[in-house]
Amino acid sequence: MENAIFFGFFAAILLVIPYVGVIIGSLLPALVALATKDTYWYAFGVIAIFGFIQFVEGYFITPNITGANVSINSFIAILALIAFAMLWGISGMIVALPITAALKIIFDHSKRFAAIGFLIGQPEDRYLRSRALERLKRWKRNQSRQRLH
Repeated sequence: MENAIFFGFFAAILLVIPYVGVIIGSLLPALVALATKDTYWYAFGVIAIFGFIQFVEGYFITPNITGANVSINSFIAILALIAFAMLWGISGMIVALPITAALKIIFDHSKRFAAIGFLIGQPEDRYLRSRALERLKRWKRNQSRQRLH
């Protein structure tokens, strides 16, 4: 295809739009291949290659890169989905979790907002094993024992 670099950049720009960008980014080159080539297999090939690359990126590369670094509390995720749905409807729900994850990363790397980043995220083992949390658990056990007696 003569304009492969153009369609590659075009698809990369459209991938910023969740779900819809993937469809438009693959259908436009497929339509051009359908119009310019003598068989429809080129169009299917474009869609198949694009789909395979998106599958590998979406299910293997991105989760391995961001999954270990960004863990969002499930309550915060539901809260973000509801809040963004109230603001922007369906499109708000599509962008809610990526924006929340980006905010968590920003908060985690800021000394001023590190506490908010901690509240947004899932507790990590190092925080669960901290001495302060152990003291809190001990105090809670003592309170429950006092109620029983």
